[in-house]
Amino acid sequence: MKTLRIVACSKENPPRITDGIAIDLAADAAMIFTDEAHEVREKCRIAALLGIGNAFLVIGKEASEISKERDKLQKQLGFLSLEIIPASQFSAKSIYEKLDKIVDSSSFRMPIESKGETGYKGRIASGSVKPGDRVRVKGIDSRIMSIESEEGQRNEASTRDAVTIRLEDGVELEKGDVIASALDPVELSDQFEAKVVCLSDHLVPGRPYSMKIHALETGVTITAIKHVIEIETGKHLAARKLEANEIGIVNISTAQPLPFDPYAKNRMLGSFTLTDSMNNEVVGAGTIDFALRRASNIHWQSLSIDKFARAGLKTQRPHCLWLTGLSGSGKSTIANLLEKRLYALGKHTYILDGDNVRHGLNRDLGFTEADRVENIRRVAEVSKLMVDAGLMVIVSFLSPFRSERAFARSLFQNGEFVEIFVDASFEECEKRDTKGLYAKARRGELKNFTGLDSPYEPPESPEIRLDTVSIAPEECVEKVLGFIGGSHV
Repeated sequence: MKTLRIVACSKENPPRITDGIAIDLAADAAMIFTDEAHEVREKCRIAALLGIGNAFLVIGKEASEISKERDKLQKQLGFLSLEIIPASQFSAKSIYEKLDKIVDSSSFRMPIESKGETGYKGRIASGSVKPGDRVRVKGIDSRIMSIESEEGQRNEASTRDAVTIRLEDGVELEKGDVIASALDPVELSDQFEAKVVCLSDHLVPGRPYSMKIHALETGVTITAIKHVIEIETGKHLAARKLEANEIGIVNISTAQPLPFDPYAKNRMLGSFTLTDSMNNEVVGAGTIDFALRRASNIHWQSLSIDKFARAGLKTQRPHCLWLTGLSGSGKSTIANLLEKRLYALGKHTYILDGDNVRHGLNRDLGFTEADRVENIRRVAEVSKLMVDAGLMVIVSFLSPFRSERAFARSLFQNGEFVEIFVDASFEECEKRDTKGLYAKARRGELKNFTGLDSPYEPPESPEIRLDTVSIAPEECVEKVLGFIGGSHV
């Protein structure tokens, strides 16, 4: 889909007019192509809200009147520079000349892209550096021993130079670490407040995404949407999810601590893109405002007794047996019979049933997509705790989205998570209608009903598929026991 008509440009990437719309928040400037005055105002506001400091407006005849508003727009939106270029005069060369005038006064930063035989390779994100300079990385002070590029040894390197840096011995680094000035080191955190622009149909809190930030890629979730910014007025509006092209102030949590700078301080180290974990499509772009204080106040507490010791006391292997399928497919029936069999074998178990959990832990959640995502996130985290306790937890949840089931799987070690697809067609489940839900949904009394007006995404490669149309519940249980090892679980 086409998103914001803003094409970013930098000193190393030629500006161009293109139908493929992109936003590169680490770029030196935004280029806005349009032939309509009202679009100019809107896109300028979006660029300013995202924190892009410089902009070029490439406009056609129909938007020529916007030239009279340039000074007003620049002052109103806080651009460092805002320049108007008639489309007839546009050329890459002229833009390069203008980009060269943008001064970078940031401190030295270089994200590490790889380790070579002679040092650490990367592209300098900002500042300059020379042999002998003191630097800090991973909280450790070191010194630059040498700098090398394709041309040979360098006495100095600066912003956008691709170089190999050798440090004093004793520092072991990896991809994504950031070598920075010792006088102004980068921050490290795994929880942030950020501005995010939605570049897909929507972004949902609790759903797992992938984040690409400088040389790093890691898992991330939006933990809360504080508000959406109305582009025209700047007003703050309440929201449960971000719709296409909306900008929201959100809290995000990453799977690992990240070396970063706030975007206002360093564009490359403070900007990121979000991709769909399932298909790798870009779904959002954002800028980090600051690290949340809670991130530095909360630390993982190491415990003496682990899940293997707890499971050993119970003489069993802990598992998360995750049953997914449409309402009426037979999940609860199979879960109940499975627990009875495991109990008879002397195993320690617990069932997390979708309906039962909604009476307590998740009683505040409805059935919108955002609520369903949060529903599964909470249950997945509880399941992880139960497996850590050494239990065999049986999860019986409709869990309609692949991305949420993938998130649940990611919480467990290999072999602990068993996805069980309780397979029955929508037509078969509607015939059964064990709870009367299908009839209510057909009458319009239930909104967001899975399979009718809300999608169900069947597993693509589950560990176990149970065809409850042709196989009796007791046979389904035997199939599960056979997979996990029967009496040896």
